[in-house]
Amino acid sequence: MFRKIFLGILFLVLPLSWVLGGENTLDAKQISISYWNDNHLIQRQLSAFRLPGDDDYMTASFRLQFSQIGRINLRSFEFYYSIFTDRDQGYRYDMFAYRLAREGVHKGWSYRYAAGGLIRGDLGGDELQNAYHRANGYQLVELDQLPGYRLGGIGLIKLSRSVIESTWLSIQPFVTLNARIGAGPSAIRTGVESTFPWSLGNLAVNGSLQLRLGYVNYLVANDIIEPAFDKGPVFGIMLNMALVEKLGISFWYTENQYGLNDPHYGLTLHFSTTAPRFGGFSAVMFP
Repeated sequence: MFRKIFLGILFLVLPLSWVLGGENTLDAKQISISYWNDNHLIQRQLSAFRLPGDDDYMTASFRLQFSQIGRINLRSFEFYYSIFTDRDQGYRYDMFAYRLAREGVHKGWSYRYAAGGLIRGDLGGDELQNAYHRANGYQLVELDQLPGYRLGGIGLIKLSRSVIESTWLSIQPFVTLNARIGAGPSAIRTGVESTFPWSLGNLAVNGSLQLRLGYVNYLVANDIIEPAFDKGPVFGIMLNMALVEKLGISFWYTENQYGLNDPHYGLTLHFSTTAPRFGGFSAVMFP
């Protein structure tokens, strides 16, 4: 019942916030493209230093975000596509989601909220995964598709507040509530995010280093998808770089992102009409 009320409020408030706006100068535009996986392109070469991931459960995800950016506010339209496998149970499924999101600052509190929809089923993940495996000489993943399709709704609220803010360091405790009904897991995330801005003046390159230390607890009411999510401490590190005036890139690594003690490695490209704005971990913590 709580999740339905939560999502209902978001579906009412979010469209109104887009129409009414908060800041009149959301002039900058940005497109961000993300990819993350529980393995990486040179996993064989580095296996002596870090064992490869299990290549199971949330095995690959993609994100496409269109944003309008103001001085402190941001509005975005986001798409997510994730490939899931369960080798123990012998089946697989995919998730596709969209959501409208808004970020801003009010009386010292940074906020992010979002609402959208989700579908779970056979969305082509087996062909995509096996094409990659075939091209790179990995064993094909032959699993049955989970039959049927499920539709659902998704909502998110994140609150954070700076306890230390300077030119070289920002520290923000945060809490994030993710509610999903019908087709996906809900989750509660808490922790601390630290940001260290940096600049290489001679090379005209600048960016930031972000660290996240926290805890995730997935709440899954569906036995079919329950094995792919659990709970536990989460660690992440992200390097953001503005390579040229309107192009940015982010690399990141997380440990235990989905509560299963697996690593994940990610990459985001940002194409902006002004200096790129980096979304941090919140943008890629899906589902």
